[in-house]
Amino acid sequence: DIGYSAAWDCILGAYEKFVTRAEALGVDLAVEGVWGMVCHDFFTTSHLLAQFDSPRLGVNYDPSHDILAGTEDVAWVIRQWAARDRVKHAHLKDAVGVVEGGRFLFPLLGEGRVDWTAYFTTLAEVGYTGFMSVEFESFRYYDTILGGDPERAAALSMEQIRALVARAS
Repeated sequence: DIGYSAAWDCILGAYEKFVTRAEALGVDLAVEGVWGMVCHDFFTTSHLLAQFDSPRLGVNYDPSHDILAGTEDVAWVIRQWAARDRVKHAHLKDAVGVVEGGRFLFPLLGEGRVDWTAYFTTLAEVGYTGFMSVEFESFRYYDTILGGDPERAAALSMEQIRALVARAS
């Protein structure tokens, strides 16, 4: 419950320590813009990264959060991050709805507004060869259809990924 400028001061102070330590250890840090946080989209996350001239600080690109923030051009966002060599990790998560009033959800892959063809082809185009992870947040489906079984959720996710990648090829 603090003001915007005070929040940024806290974040920048903390990241000064994080980035210094990451550089000393030779590890990468990946920030994920998440709605409701100070860094919640491409533009606010760009501001954070611009404060530190470090190849160790980048992003965990999650297209679902940019979709909810109104930046639906995933190819543009990926190219912007890649041009700065900032993509450290990538999430696979879809989104639909609007954040105002909490009227959104994270459906199964391919059922939301993420342009998966653009996502996969642009990541390949920019030479991204890092890891991607599914962030499964279709909680009602997980509970009612999959019976809370993580193996079934993983198998379903792999099936969806294969179909989306095939469509992008």
